[in-house]
Amino acid sequence: MAPPQPPMDAQARHAAWLHDLRNAANGVGIALEMIELLLQHDDRPAVVRSLARAQRGCAHLLALVRAPIEDESDASL
Repeated sequence: MAPPQPPMDAQARHAAWLHDLRNAANGVGIALEMIELLLQHDDRPAVVRSLARAQRGCAHLLALVRAPIEDESDASL
């Protein structure tokens, strides 16, 4: 088992958050581009899968965006 990691400072947490946000946004963009290509080839089942992937990606983006706001409001109390 790996040893526990020390807590990250605020700057490292922010950098990790930006990295996660960028990855999630790229994932949504890729899923949307796939939908366009799949529609051109009339592959409706694959379109449905890509739509689901884009929807999950959007939900993940929303969760990432909301998380810092909740953390900041807790810190100000």
